[in-house]
Amino acid sequence: MNVSPPRFSARVILLDIDETLTGTRPEAGHPPHPLVRALIERDRLPADEAERIVRAAEAAAPVQPGETWPVRVLAELGLTEDILWPILCEQAEAVHFVYPDAAVLLSALRQRPEVRIFTATTNPRLIILAKLAIAGLADRHGSPYFDDCFGGEETATGGKAGPPFFQAILDRVGATPAETLMIGDDSAIDLAFARAIGIEQVVLPRRAQSEPWVREDGAVYVKDLACVADFLSG
Repeated sequence: MNVSPPRFSARVILLDIDETLTGTRPEAGHPPHPLVRALIERDRLPADEAERIVRAAEAAAPVQPGETWPVRVLAELGLTEDILWPILCEQAEAVHFVYPDAAVLLSALRQRPEVRIFTATTNPRLIILAKLAIAGLADRHGSPYFDDCFGGEETATGGKAGPPFFQAILDRVGATPAETLMIGDDSAIDLAFARAIGIEQVVLPRRAQSEPWVREDGAVYVKDLACVADFLSG
């Protein structure tokens, strides 16, 4: 039985993107890879030929930790971010939406200057920003709701595939597990991997549950992300 609400002493908050802040439209299709689409539109190539060229470019210029996708791939393809950004935004809006409670949470967290906020996601930075831009929460240069946005392969080799990803984020931002709160939807990743490096404060959205919050599996499951701001200690 839930008696007293959770209290978190976080000074750093890590936020997943997909199915945490953003959802997928049920009617959404499967748009082509944005780089493939850019080549098709620029060079009038058949889709299979554009896909072959993009795969070769990505193999020749893999993202390394500390780099930002797709800088080196764009150079390989002779494309620019100016060409890619509107494609990313159009595809993001067609496929995804931002959960209303997520937008409320981000606004509330920005009222707490003592808390630093970062992404913890498989998405590359530019795709993070395109998805947040759906609700006016970001542009191609960044988001006022985050201290920084960085993605999977940009953070750690292999991306968000194990505990080293979370440790790499903490090392990058100069944080300790004890002062960190992870918010994400996947218990096998966001909970298990975070706990593996000592992050004990974990929240998972479970919007279909009836209770406002539930303690379970060493984490707190919430019906509405907006309440998380109320759980932070002053």
